[in-house]
Amino acid sequence: MDKIETYKGFEIHAFERKQGRWRAEIRKTDGSTLKTLVGDSQHRMSITTSADTLTAETSIDEVKKAIDARHELEAGQI
Repeated sequence: MDKIETYKGFEIHAFERKQGRWRAEIRKTDGSTLKTLVGDSQHRMSITTSADTLTAETSIDEVKKAIDARHELEAGQI
């Protein structure tokens, strides 16, 4: 069963793409676009993780770590 959480202005939607293989899609809760920091650096409405995890919770936790790292980078803590 899919799982959705809101975290620091982001909606994280974990979904099972194949049995036992979970990924997460990330969107801003206000509907604004996301800017990718790698690759083409375009603005997108959502970004989907590229690595599978074993549970929805792990997918969500990995996204939270990335969000926190981005916030620390912006605050000059890294």
